[in-house]
Amino acid sequence: MQLTITMRNKLETLKNAFFIEGGGTRGIYALGVIEYLFMKNPYFQFSDTKIFGGTSVGSYVAAALSLGFDISNIKLFTNEIDISNLIESYYKFPLIMYRFCKYGYLFNDNIRQKIVRQILEIKLDQIRSDLNMPNLKAIELTFGNLKTLIKSKPNTYKHLIMNSVDLSINRQIFFSTLDSNADEISLYDGLLASSAIPFVFQSTKLYRYPDGKYGYHKTLNATLDNMVDGGLSMNNTFNYVLLHPDIFTGYTFWYLKFTNDISYTPTEGIISEIKQIINFLLDSYSDINMDMIYDKYFVNIMNLHLSVGGLTIYNREQITNIVTSIFNECVNYTYKFTNK
Repeated sequence: MQLTITMRNKLETLKNAFFIEGGGTRGIYALGVIEYLFMKNPYFQFSDTKIFGGTSVGSYVAAALSLGFDISNIKLFTNEIDISNLIESYYKFPLIMYRFCKYGYLFNDNIRQKIVRQILEIKLDQIRSDLNMPNLKAIELTFGNLKTLIKSKPNTYKHLIMNSVDLSINRQIFFSTLDSNADEISLYDGLLASSAIPFVFQSTKLYRYPDGKYGYHKTLNATLDNMVDGGLSMNNTFNYVLLHPDIFTGYTFWYLKFTNDISYTPTEGIISEIKQIINFLLDSYSDINMDMIYDKYFVNIMNLHLSVGGLTIYNREQITNIVTSIFNECVNYTYKFTNK
């Protein structure tokens, strides 16, 4: 693992947007960088960040930060998360194939759903108080609710963008507090949609209305659409910037991305081969349209060079060790500015 950082703008700014690339379970490594950025450093402060964006598992981190997570909340989540059972054992191959043939996806989705609930539950008491909704469940918190929180406490809650792919219309879509298309959608369903790797995990079904909005209520002209991992279209949320340039005037961007360094991985059976195919798909679309972004905006890039797959699983102890290792590398890193 190696961390490289390309600084394109060292001017002080109070208008930062922080985007986190998707990468499957490689998102665990991002937590170490996030913990470091909460420390006092001369280049970046989360307090100056107005917008967070993320794809796939990157949307999990972005959502946590938009909900006002501090370093203690991040550490709490890091200590609780366990993805050792996210991908089932080869010994369950008959069950995996039965599920795939009957439902269209390979693996039990309970662990992924549990992780999303854990994120949304960490600050739930404070969110209930701030919304004056004492009976609100974590899975019920909507993008509309988050917009209300941002309006009332803009120093705590921040705008959020996540992307998904609507397979029913073959189009990348966005769930965001910066428009009204997802006001009815829960963050829970948005996060699951953004990280629903096709054929691997269960897709998310939402109604799409003629005006382009999404919701849960069937109407005369609504269609029930399938949402899957946003990384299949573009592995970050910069397309939203290109679609809504007026929103981002004067912004400096911070982009936490993953580069999967070339390494040999033997394929031993069909499950291993499927994982390799998914890794390839998750890595294929990171740089589409990025030249346009670099030409128009200041983008500071934090690049984690890894040699692990997007479906590599880790237990709780391994996750803690990974986050600590990444944090220590950030502490010892020498930052350099470059125009490249």
